[in-house]
Amino acid sequence: MGKTQVKQLKISELRPDGRNANKGTLRGIALLEDSLKKYGAGRSILIDKNGKIIAGNKTFEQAGASGFEDVIIVKTDGKKIVAVQREDLDLEKDPEARGLAIADNRTGELNLDWDVEKILLDIEELGDLEPFFYQNEIDELVEQMAKEAANDEQERNDAHDRENKGEAIIQYNIIFNSEAEKAVWEKYLLFLRKKYPQYETHGERIIADVSTRMEE
Repeated sequence: MGKTQVKQLKISELRPDGRNANKGTLRGIALLEDSLKKYGAGRSILIDKNGKIIAGNKTFEQAGASGFEDVIIVKTDGKKIVAVQREDLDLEKDPEARGLAIADNRTGELNLDWDVEKILLDIEELGDLEPFFYQNEIDELVEQMAKEAANDEQERNDAHDRENKGEAIIQYNIIFNSEAEKAVWEKYLLFLRKKYPQYETHGERIIADVSTRMEE
């Protein structure tokens, strides 16, 4: 049996997958942050031989944002399961261990929002994604993406009409520090659209949401 190779790196030395098809969700990202701060790190992430993340991009992003600096690398060829052992937890005695189990499962469930364009790129590259995605499931995702694009186009047209009528239109550029921040913003806009369907623009919805929160 060969000796397992283990080394430690700075988390900043890893690289996220720019083609990661999971955009994440507002609630899921918040839960992941809360879990890392409350319970510490749980399951591992997976990287390729060059340090690029195959699985666990959202954990990597939020761990870095939460102050984690170091990462332990266990080299493997995929023929053995790599288990992370928390020496400070006893599942039979520690409520924190059971809480971590629930947090792990629930966060994974809630922090999933597919980027359809990236899935379609994967299909072009791999041929098909069955059994992970069947064609009817792909069709449903594409249909939802088309509806969202149509809504965005309608909002742009409405703003253009108001501008032509002489109504004041103020635009801002938003600068994001990472793709994760951009994904959170996009999810927030979708959340606002569903919560405040009576308003036509993002600005009106944001003002309504801020006003509601200030009154709480």
